[in-house]
Amino acid sequence: RDSKGFIWISTSYGLCRYDGYEFRNFMKESDNPESLPFYCVESVQEDHEGMLWVSFGLKRYACYNPVKEVFTDAGKMLSEKYGIEREPGLIYVDGKKDLWVAAKDGTLYHVSSKDGKTVRVKNARRKGVDITSVSSTPEGVAAIYSDGSFINISRDSNTAGKPNDYIGRISPNTSHDYRIFCDSDGDYWIKRVGQTWLYHAQDGRWTDLSAPSSILSGKNVKSFASDRHGRIWLAIENGGIDIV
Repeated sequence: RDSKGFIWISTSYGLCRYDGYEFRNFMKESDNPESLPFYCVESVQEDHEGMLWVSFGLKRYACYNPVKEVFTDAGKMLSEKYGIEREPGLIYVDGKKDLWVAAKDGTLYHVSSKDGKTVRVKNARRKGVDITSVSSTPEGVAAIYSDGSFINISRDSNTAGKPNDYIGRISPNTSHDYRIFCDSDGDYWIKRVGQTWLYHAQDGRWTDLSAPSSILSGKNVKSFASDRHGRIWLAIENGGIDIV
């Protein structure tokens, strides 16, 4: 749901907007360069200016201007508006509506919603691995890499902390598509295909939620979300939704 109250729904055949009365479908039009550039939409995020950042998977993004009602290539928009010349591999809007852009070369940028300034995050670029997911935290964001290690980044200092490499040490591989989510207790939920962990930040404990007899044994988590009561909603592949 965006700031104007519209509900945006990602589908495998375009983007849908619901205004409370009817649906409007946005689809790829071969004769219109300002239409949706791809059919299969993965996610939609709204930034502090009301612009929508649309993901199509495979590190492809577009930006939708709801006033002009046009789609623009995300790389072009980031270059012209925020001076980010490197090709984006991941775009994330955090809980404060700040914009975070992980370039395909590993550079991470932070665009503040307060002043619109673009800052390059220190110590975030790592050789041989990509940032695969970002999640909001009280201090800024957490970013996880393709080897399972993750970092915390302060939005004030724009500096990455020391990587937590527990997963990389117990399961060394640099090509996984990890997802990370920080809940209201400050704990981290991390998943890859067929495997889910919970990191208890207060005491540094790890729980393997996919181990035999654990709550997610045999389940493949697709995504995480939380509600205002602090409950965690888990989308399970071919298994509906689990609430914990």
